[in-house]
Amino acid sequence: MELKIKIPEDISDITLEQFVAYEMLRDSKELDSFVEKSINIFTGLDLSLMGDIPVKEKESIFLQCMTALDVSPEFTNRFTIDGVEFGFVPNIDTMNGDEYTDAVRYSDSKDNMHRLMAVLFRPIKKDGKFGNYSIVKYTGTSEYAELMKRTPMNIVNGCLGFFLTLLHDLKNHSQTYMSQEQVKEKSH
Repeated sequence: MELKIKIPEDISDITLEQFVAYEMLRDSKELDSFVEKSINIFTGLDLSLMGDIPVKEKESIFLQCMTALDVSPEFTNRFTIDGVEFGFVPNIDTMNGDEYTDAVRYSDSKDNMHRLMAVLFRPIKKDGKFGNYSIVKYTGTSEYAELMKRTPMNIVNGCLGFFLTLLHDLKNHSQTYMSQEQVKEKSH
């Protein structure tokens, strides 16, 4: 019997939903058939068919899936799912209270990542000049959260990397400012 499966070639071939399922499997520390269950998550190959695949081939598929996960993508502010183009919040400084509160609340766990993506990425309603765009008004995550489970992981990781870099820069600037202020106080 010949099986044809699509193996992820890079992180953009892995969805947020697949990644969360894999992380939950990994966190469960369930070692029994871990490789097979991981292959099932990333390729959709039914677990009942795993016995038909030679061990070396299973290891190769698993390693390719792990290699696809191990990529540090760049931040991407636009992407499309089901013909809907989503854009990252154009100006984080102007997020309203509901957006900010939900972004903080949903950043607490992997289980809520799809909701966080629904806060930070919304459908583009108008394209402007020079790559500018506006997105639909925030009305909560219920409309797009399920769809966001299909967000490619390169988008998710790029977004998270953007925030980590922003947080790191803010911390460094804050420390530099505090040091400068302490020097000023000592000299007065």
